[in-house]
Amino acid sequence: MSNHQQLAGVDWAILVLYLLFTLAVGLFWRRRATRSISEFFLSGRNLPWWVAGTSMVATTFGSDTPLLVAGLVGQRGVAGNWWWWSFVMSNMLTVFFFAKIWRRSGVTTDVEFSELRYGGRGARYLRGFRSLYFGGLINTIVIGWIMLGGQGIICTLLNISPKATVDILGISAPLSLAVVFGLVLFVAFYSTMAGLWGVVSTDLIQFALATVGCLALAYYVVNSAEVGGLSGLREGVIRHHPLADGALALFPQVGGGGAVGISIFWFCTMMGAQWWASWYPGSEPGGGGYIVQRVLASRDERAAQLSTLWFTVAHYAVRPWPWILVALAGFVIWPDTASLFPESWGLDAGRARELTFIAAIPRFLPTGLSGLMLASLIAALMSTVDTHMNWGASYLVNDLYRRFFVSDRPEKHYVVVSRLLMLVTVIIAAVLSVVFLDNIQAANELLVSIGAGAGLVYIMRWFWPRINAYSELASMLGALVSSQVISRIHAPFAELNSDDQMAAKLLVNIACTTLIWLVVTFLTPPEDESTLRNFYTRCKPSGPWWRKFAAERNLEAPQKDAKLGLDWLLGSFMVWAAILFVGTLLLGGGHAVIYGLALVGTALYLVFRLRPGSAATS
Repeated sequence: MSNHQQLAGVDWAILVLYLLFTLAVGLFWRRRATRSISEFFLSGRNLPWWVAGTSMVATTFGSDTPLLVAGLVGQRGVAGNWWWWSFVMSNMLTVFFFAKIWRRSGVTTDVEFSELRYGGRGARYLRGFRSLYFGGLINTIVIGWIMLGGQGIICTLLNISPKATVDILGISAPLSLAVVFGLVLFVAFYSTMAGLWGVVSTDLIQFALATVGCLALAYYVVNSAEVGGLSGLREGVIRHHPLADGALALFPQVGGGGAVGISIFWFCTMMGAQWWASWYPGSEPGGGGYIVQRVLASRDERAAQLSTLWFTVAHYAVRPWPWILVALAGFVIWPDTASLFPESWGLDAGRARELTFIAAIPRFLPTGLSGLMLASLIAALMSTVDTHMNWGASYLVNDLYRRFFVSDRPEKHYVVVSRLLMLVTVIIAAVLSVVFLDNIQAANELLVSIGAGAGLVYIMRWFWPRINAYSELASMLGALVSSQVISRIHAPFAELNSDDQMAAKLLVNIACTTLIWLVVTFLTPPEDESTLRNFYTRCKPSGPWWRKFAAERNLEAPQKDAKLGLDWLLGSFMVWAAILFVGTLLLGGGHAVIYGLALVGTALYLVFRLRPGSAATS
């Protein structure tokens, strides 16, 4: 690889110090974590809001995340990030509508919730299926693409070909995967000792490392002689990016005759449908996954709400711009990635563009800061992997093994089984990252597609009593099957470009899945009276259907707050205003004052609404 710079000894020393720190954390929390499943998976339900929220943020910053953004910017320009910025609305729904209800439920996992909201055989089938689907299939896909990101880091920083192999116990394996797998085994060692206590403790350090490291990288790259500051960055991107000035646009461009980064159709599909219809880690409609795990681990309902709000703001508005700046600078420094990566590496264009983010680290950061950035990327990999290992094992143990097979053993027995399953999961994920996954963006879009249409059920189950266990089963299976069928149909979409094809197929998938679960809902009986009554009295969901349910049974009416919908909308606008305010300052556009005023106004409104004792937090 040309222009390759070697990391200095002090850089590697910083990484070693971080690894020793995580080991010390695991040893510190080992005894407390093994007391019970609640301690191992939920930190005794005693996390402060800022700890729980920061842990969510750190988990969503995997080693793959800046690479994903680099790939999006390379393909669609800056506006391509609306693919994930659209999920702001899903996270804000959790903040204002679901976080407090989740904490009130008192379950250990969101899969266990299946047998609180539903009853009978359908609830048992759903709980077992969800534990395998999310704890097994989905979780291994996510860990697999995280390990793929880790392989890219190792190959790029050490100038190792992805095709280089090493023999381990007579088995030939990619050398980069062997290094990443060694790191993951280290993660497994400390996280199986410490449980969620260790995960959240290391997440706090990881978030600080990642934030400082990415800001430093963006500063040094943008102000390098090759880029020439922000003005040089803008001029260079227009000159070298395939989309020219369209690469810098924050919204779809109409007219002008130039290259277009994203279309109006694609943008409207992301903003109008994807965020509520598709299941995606960290942005699940109705709440779910490791976000709900942290919510359930929060010390009370207010902490649960504030933790998800802090996560949403930090995840979308605090972190992305350093990644975007480095991704854009990559086109100025390396217009053609062929000059950066040898042809023998066999990288496709998307994967090569993703890895320019990593290539910039030894090239531009001084000694010491390179080590800090390396440690932050390894920490990012570790924080995401340890969360997914812990979260996935919680499903497989609490909702499958303990629920259906072995239910009468001491708590420590289930902790041991959890540790074993965590190891099995990472081994399967390692194989997946080599055999099935090509680039991170494609893996993310695959995950969105196979869950398209199921998201509406996860939202509606909180508002509509008629939703039953078979509704959820039908939505999950329908989304999985229809996505695979639709992905193989090409003729009706042949006239569309690749992005519009993806959007069109997503809409068809949503329509098919929604029709399937609605039909199944009305063909199967509603949940029985005792199940619905127990769910209502425990969780106290709101909405007109539940108010009617309560009135007909002389139950206490759910709390009514007419401003929650406004809170949700203004919360979403606040985050987008923050993103756009910073974006216009960095890339130009002339609307910074408008976005700044919108940011200040919405932030002041939410501070007022979320003050202690207000209707929005009580």
